[in-house]
Amino acid sequence: MLLAVLTAPLVAAALLPAVCYLLGFLSWGEDGPPSTGRVFARLAVFSFILAVGLLHRRIGYAPALRAGLRWDARGRRQLAQGIALAFLPMLGLALAAVALGAWRWLPQALEKMARLPGYFASAVIISVLEEMLFRGVILSTLRRTWGVVAAVLVSALFFALLHPLGSPEDTPVRASWSALAAIFSGYLAAFAEPLVLRQIVGYFLVGVILAVATVRSGRLWYAVGLHFGWVFFIRADGLFLSRNPAWSSLYFGNNRLVDGVLIWFFLLLVLILVDRMSRKQSAMES
Repeated sequence: MLLAVLTAPLVAAALLPAVCYLLGFLSWGEDGPPSTGRVFARLAVFSFILAVGLLHRRIGYAPALRAGLRWDARGRRQLAQGIALAFLPMLGLALAAVALGAWRWLPQALEKMARLPGYFASAVIISVLEEMLFRGVILSTLRRTWGVVAAVLVSALFFALLHPLGSPEDTPVRASWSALAAIFSGYLAAFAEPLVLRQIVGYFLVGVILAVATVRSGRLWYAVGLHFGWVFFIRADGLFLSRNPAWSSLYFGNNRLVDGVLIWFFLLLVLILVDRMSRKQSAMES
């Protein structure tokens, strides 16, 4: 695993200039292209999983990943439950925020519906790749070494610390090493921002939920469903909703949602539901 961890950033840095160059030819619409830091983070995740695949005989993760992603009736049921448990409460939360005036419906939202397939595909890729990395590899490794509780907490911390990785849109990418230095300097500087610190707390809670879902269900599909539902909702809600500037983002969060204090209590409720529902489901299947 250590070899995969060390290799992934180097491969991502080497690929970064070419990928950013190719992305420049695509039409991104009003959203604009992804930041260089986000591109690097996705490349690093993909490179890590690729390294694990190439080294699977030495490190022995392939059987565990195959078991966690076994596509049978149980896996499909867990995937559907995860999506429902992520999406339906988020919809209720959005309706409550609109009723309170914290969020507002955007006019002419239906004209932007053509973006939904792209958001759907992005949510599928992100949820599967990140669950393979954080729960399929990191959580399972830590669980064998440190036990369940420590594995859940530490893997959730890794998950939370990776997500603020970003940089300005104009980060130079002519040389991969200069781009890498700029990305990490921006990443470290971001920790001085209160909003980023709140995001880390929210992502940590999300990481705990996804880890508990994986441990209780014995598969990755429950966590993939939860992850997909949240990512798709967060990406799609910008088409229909806007934040009321009269309301502080401290309560209902910003465009990432996880930085709102009320969202944290919502996530704790989801954690309880995930734990109880997955326990009940496991008892019925055993």
